[in-house]
Amino acid sequence: MDVPFNRPVLCPTFIGRTHDLAALRLLVEGAKDVGIRQVQAALVSGEAGIGKSRLVTEVKTYAANQGFLLLQGNCFQTDNSFPYAPLRDLLRSYLSNHAGTDMNLEPYVHDLSKLLPDLPLLLPHLVVVPPREVITDPEQEKRRIFTTLSHFFTQQAARQPVVCVIEDLHWCDDVTLEFLFSLIRYCSQRPLFFLFTYRSDAVQLALQHFLAQLNRERLSQEFALTHLSR
Repeated sequence: MDVPFNRPVLCPTFIGRTHDLAALRLLVEGAKDVGIRQVQAALVSGEAGIGKSRLVTEVKTYAANQGFLLLQGNCFQTDNSFPYAPLRDLLRSYLSNHAGTDMNLEPYVHDLSKLLPDLPLLLPHLVVVPPREVITDPEQEKRRIFTTLSHFFTQQAARQPVVCVIEDLHWCDDVTLEFLFSLIRYCSQRPLFFLFTYRSDAVQLALQHFLAQLNRERLSQEFALTHLSR
């Protein structure tokens, strides 16, 4: 049977990586117990095609069966200079699938509309024409967006434990990496677990700094994937 070129080929049987999968499952389970958890994020690294996404798929399936809310954003090669790119992707996906939720977003509609120009199509009942504003300090504007995004994640974690997946972090923009680090630190006592993938042969300076910060504060655990044996 021919397989369409635009669909990934996914083996129905998970092969190898049993130790990595078992360790990641333990981290997911531990995310529910905020009183004793140390690791806040898992970093799955390796060269292109090594099996990072396949491993993450198994972890997501396990987390969903354990009652976790799955939030996912993806990075693309053109996103390196596009602020908040994977978070825009994550928000758009979430709002498309949860348009009827009772989550109170009204106080944050103005800031979210700056990230998602198509927000009126996603939440037409909430969006109003924003008032004209004077140009604010860029750093102050960034902090406002950080606060809005942080509230979104913490509000989800208050409802149920959350696994947040961001793939291909090596293509992530600098401001998103800055936000993710601040969010991980801020959510250290909440049932919110982060799962990142990145190519170990494509790590740029900003990602190096991000990884070093997580390691220095012992907020993450690395899963470096190598080739499977025959």
